[in-house]
Amino acid sequence: MNLLDYDMIRDFYNCHTNCWSNDLFSMMTTEYIDKYVNRIVGNLDSNAVLLNAGSGGKCYNTAAKQIHLDLAENTLQYIENAVVGNIIDMPFDSETFDCVICVGTVINYCEVDKAIREINRVSKNNALLILEYERSASGLVPKHMRNTDCLMFLHTYFNEPHKNLLYSDSYIRKLMLVNGYSIKNTNKFNTTIPWMERFATERIAHRMTILEPLLRSLPFINKYSHNEIMICEKVLKSSSVSPKATSSQHMLISK
Repeated sequence: MNLLDYDMIRDFYNCHTNCWSNDLFSMMTTEYIDKYVNRIVGNLDSNAVLLNAGSGGKCYNTAAKQIHLDLAENTLQYIENAVVGNIIDMPFDSETFDCVICVGTVINYCEVDKAIREINRVSKNNALLILEYERSASGLVPKHMRNTDCLMFLHTYFNEPHKNLLYSDSYIRKLMLVNGYSIKNTNKFNTTIPWMERFATERIAHRMTILEPLLRSLPFINKYSHNEIMICEKVLKSSSVSPKATSSQHMLISK
């Protein structure tokens, strides 16, 4: 698999300490993730320890102790309980955390099989995992490339060419299974984004956002959503074998 360059990723985000651009896609993504995550972690008690893996300096509304991990040190400079490190090799003891958050498409910038195996290692039994990723089933992906296990994707972010990996739902679910996770809930979102990116001007795109809740409820449209977020529970220790992405990668250019 043609992997992303971690040094380039760290340098990119060190230059952008606010990890979210002010474009419509980023704002919609941030808003949805924040509501979803806060609803879950708000139920954690003060004895729980929460890991925000790929934090970017983001704090959530919870009584739990929050530990922040990020590859880019500049994003953590004003955050308490912050650790600089890579999600595929975290500097924490095994079975440390009651809950792990890995959102903001963090796993789309790394070797996802290693990341999920490492998350499993640092999680306690029955710990929760809130995981979000960008999908290769997205309407932004040409039809003949959709649902590729692992797909290189090129787009514009902070007005710069930027690449990450898109994953198929089936591949992520296989990784959850072999790493001992039970999937409790999933939600696809950013349903309108592919159509806005392809066909709409910025002005029309803003107006179309009001359709997002409706379109998410329509299965034949929702299946082309760009993102998915899920709640998982650790029920078993990680398997020694992870499924390999069998599909070839392609380079795409997003509008």
